Amino acid sequence: MGNEETVGKIIKVKKLWWLKINKKPIRTTSLDGAIFPSSLQVQYSINDKEYVGKKIVAWDDSLTQVGQDVVVSYNKDKPQKILSLRKK
Repeated sequence: MGNEETVGKIIKVKKLWWLKINKKPIRTTSLDGAIFPSSLQVQYSINDKEYVGKKIVAWDDSLTQVGQDVVVSYNKDKPQKILSLRKK
């Protein structure tokens, strides 16, 4: 049971405004140091078979743009399930 990687493309981004993550222990305002995660839909291909997977990430807006290439880590036995994403 090994992990593999391939390159995928972000096809849909949905900001999760109701789920706030505070990055600073002391804040001056309610949004100071806060980030909002995004739900990404990523399209990728493995052995000429197309997959579309979803992953929730806590990245900046600069890293969650539609059309952006990302490295998709998946399990060799279950390629339809995304384990992790990282910027290419």
